[in-house]
Amino acid sequence: MNTFEQQTYRGESLEELLPQIRSELGADAVIVRQREGIIGGVGGFFGKKCIEIDAVAATPRAAALPVRDIVDAYDTGDPVQPAPVLDENPLLEALLAQTSPFSTQLVDALEAQAAPAPEPATAPASTDVVVKRTRPDDRVAVLGELAAAGVPAEIADEVVDEVDYALRPFEPDTPFRELARRSLARRIQVAHGWKTPRRTIAVLGLPGSGRTLAAARLCAAYASAGRSVGAISLESARASIRLAELTQGLDVEVTFADNRDLVAKAKRTLADCDVVVVDTPPIANRFDGAALRRTAGLVEAARPGETHLLLPVGADPVSARRHVNTVSRAVRLSRLLLTHDDHGDANGVAVGLSLATRTPVSFVAFGDSPWTGLAPAEPDALARMVLA
Repeated sequence: MNTFEQQTYRGESLEELLPQIRSELGADAVIVRQREGIIGGVGGFFGKKCIEIDAVAATPRAAALPVRDIVDAYDTGDPVQPAPVLDENPLLEALLAQTSPFSTQLVDALEAQAAPAPEPATAPASTDVVVKRTRPDDRVAVLGELAAAGVPAEIADEVVDEVDYALRPFEPDTPFRELARRSLARRIQVAHGWKTPRRTIAVLGLPGSGRTLAAARLCAAYASAGRSVGAISLESARASIRLAELTQGLDVEVTFADNRDLVAKAKRTLADCDVVVVDTPPIANRFDGAALRRTAGLVEAARPGETHLLLPVGADPVSARRHVNTVSRAVRLSRLLLTHDDHGDANGVAVGLSLATRTPVSFVAFGDSPWTGLAPAEPDALARMVLA
């Protein structure tokens, strides 16, 4: 006796059940019925999707015993009728017709499972501009140089963030360093002029920083521009000779005053000058508090509108920071004047201190001439000292 064994399978998808169906019912198995539902969950929620499939083998299977062992208890002696052919069974044909959509789905699924995975399509070439991403090493290198120059961390972060989010999208081909330098320049303060009727400038600095030379250059610049200029040296008469020599030939009245009374007298003498430049004694040792207090007292007596502290462009970071901190505790600093810009050793430390102390830069000095070599500071040039 031939039978069509129907099996029921449950799983999450047809693809999951196909291997089991083929294993148990053969590769030509026919899906008779397919149902979908939800199992588990609470109150209809959080359930899991389930598919239930009824399938039969495509060819009938023999009964449990072989044909030769089957005994017909009602055998009448008539010849045995041949078993019905599968294709001529109307009931089975109707059943297969009803389930043909599912058998087609089974075939398609088997073919899809056996077929090799398609290669990913290659995106067509685009003519649009592609925005270049910032390489991590670009950002790290710039941040390292900003830190080495003493630029405060919050300003350094602002610079690289502005490059990434505000500048880079519009200038993808411009080097990261150049954009960072431009961003840094916008944060550097410079100050050149004055607003009062008369200008009194005091110049302070370490020995060898170019303090007296810078004072002479200021005198030369304003005298050449037609201003009436006076100069006061707060050193002794012997030490004041240097300033007199450097301004020789200029229409500049030079006087010296090494105590508070003489400073007051010199101020009265130069009362009609448009510009008065005050050259101070060198600040030789930050531990010599007495000498620093004496210099600070003389500067106070001169009552300058501006105090410019000289810093070499290649100053040592630790020494320069200590110098600025020491002087600023004794004298109110208003500006920084950078010197030795022609030595080729600019490291940006002076610019970093300007940013850290919020003290603008006034001038940049270079060369040895007492009449030239002093120029108003420009943010772009100062930023280049930090990010060459």
